[in-house]
Amino acid sequence: MSEHCLNCAYWTRDKEDGIIGVCLVWNEYRFQYEDCEKWKFGEERIPYREMNFKRIVRNKPDLENRIEAMLRDGKTKKETRETLRCSHEIIKKVVDERGIKVRRRKYIISDAELPALIEYKREQKSIRWIAIKTGYSAGAVRTALKRAGWAK
Repeated sequence: MSEHCLNCAYWTRDKEDGIIGVCLVWNEYRFQYEDCEKWKFGEERIPYREMNFKRIVRNKPDLENRIEAMLRDGKTKKETRETLRCSHEIIKKVVDERGIKVRRRKYIISDAELPALIEYKREQKSIRWIAIKTGYSAGAVRTALKRAGWAK
């Protein structure tokens, strides 16, 4: 056990900012990991972490409104999740509760895009490389190349 303000009997965590607290001995703000010569064991407390704060903020209704706005603007679930850094479950909940129609990515490569794929294949690029370059899945690239007669 460490002798930090976090576990001191004289330290009380601030309600607005969990990283700091008020020391009753010094009558001043002190951080949770500061050392003190007048330290006295009070209780074993869980340290405040920024990630916990971010998780709490993300679950507010404002996030759900932002999710809805992005989906209604035509973003996919994946784009929304990566932009807002939230879980798939929260997005699914918003979609189900608010009846939002979600745009889906196209996984079929059009005939107009085939010449570019064929050119990459002529340059002996791998299916995976082509998929990353074009933004399609490897399966979609493989299927398009088969359609164009480039199957192995």
